[in-house]
Amino acid sequence: MAATFKKGDSVWLVGNWDSKGCFYFQRLTIQSWGSKTGTATKIVDGKMLKSRIYTDQVNNKHYGDHYFLDTPAFDVKSKALELAATYIAQELEDNKALIGNPSRYQPSIIAKIEHFSKTTPSVIDRDR
Repeated sequence: MAATFKKGDSVWLVGNWDSKGCFYFQRLTIQSWGSKTGTATKIVDGKMLKSRIYTDQVNNKHYGDHYFLDTPAFDVKSKALELAATYIAQELEDNKALIGNPSRYQPSIIAKIEHFSKTTPSVIDRDR
């Protein structure tokens, strides 16, 4: 189920930075939140996000952006590390499943398996 916010809510955006196991986080203020799309501004500088938020895809699996209500008890860095670890594990599993299939992409798949086997989750604070 998609997250639901209202105008003025302070939220954390956690997203995939580089598709290699690094996730980022930043605080936003929701400007609008409809059934299909939403908009938000960055708390740091007040600028609008360049992309529209597709509300039906929020918090969808480990590939998309994740939005969480900013509460005193919420530890965004831990959540970002958890999502990065989940992403790494899923990528490793997905690529291992492709081994053995006849494909010209086998060298690339093997390289990804080697990369994700050695990768540790990391995060970037975009508010700094």
